[in-house]
Amino acid sequence: MARELPLPQAWYQTALEESLLLDALRHLIPDERPLCIPPAASMASRNDIIELARKLLSPAEYDNFLMYATALSQHLLHMTEDIFPAAPACDLGPPAHPAEATARLYMDAQQGSLWTAVRAIVADLPFKMQQRQLSAKPVLTFSAGAYGHRSYVGLHKHTLQTPTVCRMVNALIRGLAPSLRWTTFSITCNCLNEVHVDKQNAAIDSLVLGLSHFTGGALWIQDSAGLQFEEVQDALVPGKLYEVSRRCYLMPAFARWHRTYQWQEGERVVLLAYAIGQHRCLSAEHRSHLDSLGFALPGC
Repeated sequence: MARELPLPQAWYQTALEESLLLDALRHLIPDERPLCIPPAASMASRNDIIELARKLLSPAEYDNFLMYATALSQHLLHMTEDIFPAAPACDLGPPAHPAEATARLYMDAQQGSLWTAVRAIVADLPFKMQQRQLSAKPVLTFSAGAYGHRSYVGLHKHTLQTPTVCRMVNALIRGLAPSLRWTTFSITCNCLNEVHVDKQNAAIDSLVLGLSHFTGGALWIQDSAGLQFEEVQDALVPGKLYEVSRRCYLMPAFARWHRTYQWQEGERVVLLAYAIGQHRCLSAEHRSHLDSLGFALPGC
């Protein structure tokens, strides 16, 4: 089973506003222009959505959209800003990737919306196309933190190249689940996994957070009390469905069968935080470096 973690109120309000503005934009576009909203808009911030509306809508349509956006803003609660984490203690040098430059700009501001900042950083990440055994199509993935493969352990290369990105993303994870322990985070784009168990993970719950706005794309998790069945190893296994877009969960991915469902209207961008099964094999140097970047490691 999975346990939902509520988004902090300020993040929830920001995410809700983005989602409602995207829905309004879709409804204002005439039927003869049904595909003009780019999938990347699912990661757009409020101001970016308004700018997209200006480009896509006629003047009259845009005026209606602005009236809605203004009225919506007046009915949302105005929340205090988040305090961003301090810069990593190491010598940063020039940013190795655009996402690292974006992360440093937000960190220099010292405060703001952590939800908005991390989503802007994610949009600039150097995703890598990977063919996964559990997915029929290649998947865009970014990973940082520790990796483990059989008896080998180490740090993903982006851990060293994007330290400020790590600090910002880990601050978001900690804000959602202060007691969670994780060695690694991965951000996937349009990952459609078949039924599987993450046996390589430590026996610690994983965090799942839907960063983008999309419809469908639910997460199925094995649950004896569930009424949604999946065929697993020639047997029907009961489970429950969990909506992922702008939702957060803790789930025992190491022990329960789970899979993703197809989605529509946008990119399915998901943040995962978990502990590798070989975390006890990490060197003291690796553990110290991960700790400095905001990872919360399990005990040895």
